[in-house]
Amino acid sequence: MVDRVSDGKPVTLMLHDWGCLFGYQYYLRNKAKVSKIVSVDIGDAGSKDLELSVKAKAFMFGYQMWLAAAWKIGGNMGDNMTRKMAKLLNAPGKTETITSAMCYSYYWKWSHTLTGRDLSVLPLEVTCPLLFIYGNKKIGMFHSRGWETKMAAIAGNRVESLATNHWVMVEEPEKFNSITLEWLAEQK
Repeated sequence: MVDRVSDGKPVTLMLHDWGCLFGYQYYLRNKAKVSKIVSVDIGDAGSKDLELSVKAKAFMFGYQMWLAAAWKIGGNMGDNMTRKMAKLLNAPGKTETITSAMCYSYYWKWSHTLTGRDLSVLPLEVTCPLLFIYGNKKIGMFHSRGWETKMAAIAGNRVESLATNHWVMVEEPEKFNSITLEWLAEQK
């Protein structure tokens, strides 16, 4: 997709949730094709430096396994499971557009983790300009404090914490858009 739309020029990746994991991996394998990254709510989520409370670990494991099971089951039952969890987590979006097909990433991650198979992800080392915006009202963070501090200390980078849950751009759209547009303008 990047090759099709970029006309050979580096692009700005705007990433959220699982898109962060896959977008970071794209960047690490194609650095010349990415000029900057805007990432929302997910940093070094798989890092050994990530510290989560037992409550946060239990919560994350619970909803992620539920969604992995929904993908594996599929069909109406899988879709209903996914919609139930989306409602419980206050996920934005029209109910009829939420399906178990959206849950493959959870299945992929946990089927590898629980069987000891390697996920084949490269360690996260972002060297291009980065805007990282995250919600600070969650049970647990998807980034380590060390990574946040390191990213914020790099010239040109910006890290913003907003009083939201996971859906930062939906819960605080004006702040999110203002921060993003301001940072993008600074990068020119």
